[in-house]
Amino acid sequence: MTGVQTCALPISSWYVDAAANRVVVQASSKSAAQRFAKASGVSAAQVRYVRSAAKPRLVYDIVGGERYWTTQYGCSVAFAVQGGFITAGHCGKQGEQTKGANQVAQGSFGGSSFPGDDYAWVDVNSQWTPTPKVNKYDGSFQTIQGAVEAPVGSRVCRAGGTTNTQIWCGPIQQRNVTVNYQEGAVNGLIQANICADPGDSGGALFTEAGQAQGITSGTSGTCDNGQGSDDTTYFQPVDEVLQILAQQGRELVT
Repeated sequence: MTGVQTCALPISSWYVDAAANRVVVQASSKSAAQRFAKASGVSAAQVRYVRSAAKPRLVYDIVGGERYWTTQYGCSVAFAVQGGFITAGHCGKQGEQTKGANQVAQGSFGGSSFPGDDYAWVDVNSQWTPTPKVNKYDGSFQTIQGAVEAPVGSRVCRAGGTTNTQIWCGPIQQRNVTVNYQEGAVNGLIQANICADPGDSGGALFTEAGQAQGITSGTSGTCDNGQGSDDTTYFQPVDEVLQILAQQGRELVT
C-alpha cells in the first residue's frame, strides 16, 4: 500500500497484522478506509478498519545554537526553557512569529527587551520539544546542567547558526560591560575573546561543564578568517530572563 496517495484521505496509519493475515487501516471513517483499501487493490475481506481521530504530525527538537527565522532575520537559539527557548531581544519583538531552521512554524516571541537589555523568549507550539542540548557542530551535543555564573577568566564556548562548523571558545574578559550599539546602549553584558558573525545573534554561551552563561548579543570581530586574540563578542547574561520566566513557573531545561 506504499504507493497509495493519501493526502486527500483521512487515514491515520496502516499496518499488517501478521497473526490475522489482515491489513489494519486506522481512519476517521469506515468509508474512507474502504476507499483507501480499494485504491490499493487489496480485497476488502483482507482489511480491518479501526476508527481513529489521530492526526499524525512531525515533531522537532529545540536545540541551543541552532538557527531559527523571524519575519525579518535569521537568529540563533540560546537555551531551551519549558515551553520554548531564550534568545536575543534584538531578534524580534513580542508577538512576532518564528519558524525553525526547516521553515516549519515554530512559535512567537512571548517577551522581548532591547536596548537596555538584549534578551527575549519564544513560546513554541506543540510540534517543538525543548531539550537540554546545545549543538557542538562536531556530531555531538553539550548537555546543559544549570546556569551557575562563571568568573572572569573562565573558558567558555559559543554556538550559533551562522558559524555552524564548530563551537568557538575563549576566556571571559569582563562582566558588567555597557556596549553602545547604534540602536542604543545595552548594560551588564559579558565580554569574551570569541568571534561571531551576523545570524549568530541569540545563540548560546556556556561553560565546558554545561553551565548556561549568556545569549549572543553583538560583536566587534568576525569568524571569517578564524578566531584571533582581538576578537570580542558581547553576551546578555541569562540570569535576568530566567528570573522573569521563573515568575511564570518556567525553568531552564536541564
